[in-house]
Amino acid sequence: MREYIESLGFVPVTAVWETTLACNLKCLHCGSRAGRPRKAELDTGEALKLVHDLAKLGCKRVCLSGGEPLLRKDWPRIMEEISRQGMTASMITNGQAFKTEDAKAARDAGIRTLGISIDGIQDTHDAIRGAGSYAKVEKAMDLARNAGLHCAAITHVNRWNLDQLPRIHGMLRRHDIRVWQVQTGRPSGNMLDHRDLVITPRDLLRLIPAIAELIREGGVRVVASDSIGYFGPQEELLRRQGQLKLPFFAGCMAGCRVIGIESDGGIKGCLSLPTQRNGCDEFLEGNLRERSLSDIWHDPNAFAFNRQFTPAMLKGFCATCPYGRICRGGCRWTVSTAGRGVDNPYCHYRVLVEEQGRLRGPKKRKYKTAAAFLAAALAASGCYRQADSIHDKGPYDSGASDSGGRDGAAGANADADTDTDADADTDADADADADADSDAIGDSGCADCPDSPTCTCDYCVTDACACSDDCVTDTSSGFYMN
Repeated sequence: MREYIESLGFVPVTAVWETTLACNLKCLHCGSRAGRPRKAELDTGEALKLVHDLAKLGCKRVCLSGGEPLLRKDWPRIMEEISRQGMTASMITNGQAFKTEDAKAARDAGIRTLGISIDGIQDTHDAIRGAGSYAKVEKAMDLARNAGLHCAAITHVNRWNLDQLPRIHGMLRRHDIRVWQVQTGRPSGNMLDHRDLVITPRDLLRLIPAIAELIREGGVRVVASDSIGYFGPQEELLRRQGQLKLPFFAGCMAGCRVIGIESDGGIKGCLSLPTQRNGCDEFLEGNLRERSLSDIWHDPNAFAFNRQFTPAMLKGFCATCPYGRICRGGCRWTVSTAGRGVDNPYCHYRVLVEEQGRLRGPKKRKYKTAAAFLAAALAASGCYRQADSIHDKGPYDSGASDSGGRDGAAGANADADTDTDADADTDADADADADADSDAIGDSGCADCPDSPTCTCDYCVTDACACSDDCVTDTSSGFYMN
């Protein structure tokens, strides 16, 4: 998959920016241990220069995160400049300090999406984030919608809320939330002190089917983050909701298409990756007060964990997995917290293999068709003309067998509907969604424009459509943090 990423180019299309580490909550799962601001956080002038530098590098989406970004007084000015530079602006908030005037300021600043954290039903959310916080989240959601903002929700899945996803889904529907990103909490930061919250790899056997069922149910576009999935039976359904129009996880994009920015100017590939606050400097590539953003990004030795990936970097199960060259071990944050090199225990395919002892029948075929489906999807999109070369260089044979061996191309039966939707077609997901309605569940397009194109830009992201300004597309961009 390095060929695919390199064909897109190393461009920080999505920036997730911790504008301050100050926070008004003490969440049990917070990977950043937020609360107090970092020493010497970027001032307004430095922040505005950073906005300009991101635009020059080709950034298209900037998400303000924290800590709690609303605690930084100049956030509307930063948002305005992001919009003025032609980039899409979004923000993640815990909702505790969100007032009517904030909703108006966000709208006037050109914010596209407001992401609000919700981590369970009321008792669970309050236990994780603080008493009374759930009620403020509900109020913030309503304020945002009433102000005309697109509102999304973000949930960290843990042992306390794992079985509450259907109830959270119902709450989001009642508040007319149209996009919901679900991600797993990992043992870093505060969560190191609360390991009873951390899901186990075997919990994926409950989590992923539950997410797939909610996707099929509709009403809210459920997006599985990069920390969830990898080559299980529901993989295609999970990936349909995301940005890249590929039917499975194509590897971590940190330092290739994503950049993380800490509030004191530290630069890393993804904001979720640990740095000094967690006693780690492996992923810190430089600081804006010492080198320019362009110099850091274009450094040939930067972000080596992804840009210089080779299969020899894989360890343990991942080293033996036929999909290792494609997913490259999955989410780098998840891998880093596992503490065993590039050997990811939170892989659905791996858990199924270990749970069943060996693969049998239909499941085996579903896993094996992934490479052929990748080549077909890339070729069909026109976004990577060397799809065949990826296929040839991958861990698959080029034969057209549809039983036995490793399929490299679709054989007589291998192309017979590898999707997980409810239709009975034999194509590679020509249908818009699983339930044949007009929503965006399963679509790659817009909720209000079911006929909108699958790809409208050079980056394979549905970032525009022909409908009114009330449309929501690609609102999951940048929602990686708390």
